[in-house]
Amino acid sequence: MTDTAKARQKPTKIRSAKRNAQVSKCVIFALLVLLSLIILVPFAVVVLTSLKTRGESMAPFSWFFSEGVSIEGYKEVLDPTKVPPLAKAFLNTFIIVIPASVVGLLTSAIYAYAFAKCRF
Repeated sequence: MTDTAKARQKPTKIRSAKRNAQVSKCVIFALLVLLSLIILVPFAVVVLTSLKTRGESMAPFSWFFSEGVSIEGYKEVLDPTKVPPLAKAFLNTFIIVIPASVVGLLTSAIYAYAFAKCRF
């Protein structure tokens, strides 16, 4: 092989490597878009369903389209005359969640300290 033939082969390899890198970036981007849609579509369905009337939200296959926007569900949830009020429900949740989180954090810290002192 002559020197000119070797010089011609190198740019081809570089171009194919750049092309492979671009293709892999496109595939990764497409997968990230797909995964973001998998995560965001259910969230959008929940938000859009919360803005419908009770009858519209129970209709099959009415995930995105409705006749109008209704905030009656939010009024019903935030009404202080309903039993139990939303503030009391949050307080009850915090009474359960905060002690469980603190106990889990403390025991995990103790175990982490023990593992840090062990030699493997």
